[in-house]
Amino acid sequence: MSKSKTNRQSILAMPEFAHIKEALQTHAHARGTDVWQPIRETPLEVFFAKGDHSFENEIPNPYLPSLWKDRYGIRIGEMAQGNAINGGYALKETVSVPNSLSALKIADEILEGAEPYSAWKQYSRVIDMTTPKVNVPITKYTDTVGGSLTDQKGIQIYKEGGTGTPPAIGGKVETVELDTSGTNNSYRGTLAVERNDVKDNNFLAVEQSLKNAGNEFYYMVGEDLITAQVAAATNTATKASLDSATPSNSELEALIQVIRGEFPGSQRNRADTMFINPLDAALAVKNAGAGGEYAFISRFILGPTDAADVVNNSGLAMSLGLRNVWETPQIVQGTVLITKRDINQVVGLREDLTIENFDLSVGGLYESDLVIRYDKKAAHADVGSFTITAFNV
Repeated sequence: MSKSKTNRQSILAMPEFAHIKEALQTHAHARGTDVWQPIRETPLEVFFAKGDHSFENEIPNPYLPSLWKDRYGIRIGEMAQGNAINGGYALKETVSVPNSLSALKIADEILEGAEPYSAWKQYSRVIDMTTPKVNVPITKYTDTVGGSLTDQKGIQIYKEGGTGTPPAIGGKVETVELDTSGTNNSYRGTLAVERNDVKDNNFLAVEQSLKNAGNEFYYMVGEDLITAQVAAATNTATKASLDSATPSNSELEALIQVIRGEFPGSQRNRADTMFINPLDAALAVKNAGAGGEYAFISRFILGPTDAADVVNNSGLAMSLGLRNVWETPQIVQGTVLITKRDINQVVGLREDLTIENFDLSVGGLYESDLVIRYDKKAAHADVGSFTITAFNV
């Protein structure tokens, strides 16, 4: 079957996958697990039979139904014959396992590679685009009709005088256009799957190629969003101009000045997000203890203790009072970006990671492209961000 655009969800929604979808959903509902757990945890080679060229010839593993039943309690194929019960739920139908079941695994491999850098969806305000062009309203807390911070009368302009019409009150709303029509803001790369790896049943090489593709796209999307925010920032100052007159910890003093001073000042909002290069983060933490005591008192003093294997996560958020600090090479060394994410940048996601020209077969991977479509626009960079430059000087 030919599909011009496919992803994990669209494959599972196909009629021939109804049996698999039912089994996965009932198992997840009964166990309280993710519906994709069995797909994610089953190696690609387990979807295929043993023997030479089984991958290339797409010979399914006849033991997969029994393996899934033993490992997860999931009943598919012949394991669902009769009045089968899956996790306490009766299965409505028993059909054969589609030969293209491995297509779900292939699509999931790309997502598995992308997930470590999926944090970009938290970098800004993300809008799901239901049409190629969308006008998105943007606002900031100081955009008001009627009273303003510069109006010396303040609340007095709303004082009732007994006559006339009350003045307008409320926010002003501007819009920005997000455009992914045609090839605008569409990004495409051909999946680099080697034919010899498929012929030789080199499953690990194929899996790594797919993971690398997802990882590369998501990492670069995040880098693009951060770079655009740095370029749009109108509030900027050097570390030396933000620290104390006689600094004892220049990095920490500059960060505090921006987070505690520059943002709440006249902007009616608090910073909640920071992007910092790992080398700059290390400098800030090391110098915070130069006087004998660390200012960053937390269990994250030497780094995050979570299970993430990438660096775009940081323990500095706890110490600085921010929601997220992304300690990542996606921002250049020497520049620190601090933002209020919901008013600084708008990102429209038209098409998440999608495989095009994939016919759900292993051979279909040779000519398949990975595509993502999104647009980004600065919202109110004048009050939504602050950039510290020369941070490493």
